[in-house]
Amino acid sequence: MKKKLDKNVFGLITNNALHNIITIYINTFLVAYILNISSGNFFNVAVYYLIGYSTMLVSYSIFSYVICKIKKIYIFRSAIALSCITLGIIAFLQAKIIDFLIPISMLYNLCNGMYWSTNDSLSTELIKGRKLQSYNTYNTIISSITTIVIPVIFGGIIDSSNLFVISVFATIVGLLQIVVTTFFLNIPVHDHNFNLKNYYKECYNGGHKKCFNLLFMNSLMYGLKDGISIL
Repeated sequence: MKKKLDKNVFGLITNNALHNIITIYINTFLVAYILNISSGNFFNVAVYYLIGYSTMLVSYSIFSYVICKIKKIYIFRSAIALSCITLGIIAFLQAKIIDFLIPISMLYNLCNGMYWSTNDSLSTELIKGRKLQSYNTYNTIISSITTIVIPVIFGGIIDSSNLFVISVFATIVGLLQIVVTTFFLNIPVHDHNFNLKNYYKECYNGGHKKCFNLLFMNSLMYGLKDGISIL
């Protein structure tokens, strides 16, 4: 049991690090590329993010219900596979992406909603007790290192090459995610009945109201921080 648990910890941390690489590419280098080819017109980026976050909101909500009915690993791998396809399309379009910002944003954030609704559930199911504390610690450390190192690597690549090379690199990273989720994650089968309305009722039941108000406020601040960092 301990061996399987360790394997899951390794699989999730590795997968999260790989996904972080793709996120850096999408949220930094692709956005900078869009700004560059549109002569600094930030309207295109604003539309890209507005459509993207709206799509992710709907996608996350839908798949939070779907994962209760279908084996999570199928949705998890489908999200990663669809993400690889999206990255391949971006590599193919290059400068023409400016004409396809809305469908690309919708497609990628559909993947994101699928991915995170499943990932958030898997991390709590696969890792229990003290292992969860170790997982959170190592996951944060590796994610931080990735956030520092990958922009430097991508910057070096784009200086000596072009966005196509980084797009292909990101696609390969996505394929590695499929390998990791196939060989390192042992997905349990659980019966859940997720209901968003009942969840909020439970949050504000009894003495939980203050804690959840603080939690939701923290999430709001975290979102604002991300938005400002992108700007």
